[in-house]
Amino acid sequence: MLKAPNPEIEYILTFDYKNAFRDIVVPKDTVVTNVTYTGSMLYFTVKDTGKTHSTFYGYMFAENTPENLKRLAIAREKREHYFRARKEIDEAYNAVDSILGPFEKC
Repeated sequence: MLKAPNPEIEYILTFDYKNAFRDIVVPKDTVVTNVTYTGSMLYFTVKDTGKTHSTFYGYMFAENTPENLKRLAIAREKREHYFRARKEIDEAYNAVDSILGPFEKC
């Protein structure tokens, strides 16, 4: 469920945070605090380091509660199944003999 950020609770990052401009990487599952929305940006502080970063992506944050972490684990497992199935489907279609279209090359 989507909610407004609450600066009073802890979140974890659901994806790696990468800032291409400053080569900053904060790995997924890092605990963050003080998540706030200001204008068009979300700001968050890494709990262990105290460093503050910004992002546009709210889906990067999951509430750090036992129930929510269980739901996140289920979602990640299903995502892994999805990508594995996509790969198998692509491989199956690639095994089918067909012809090239006008913009495809051998």
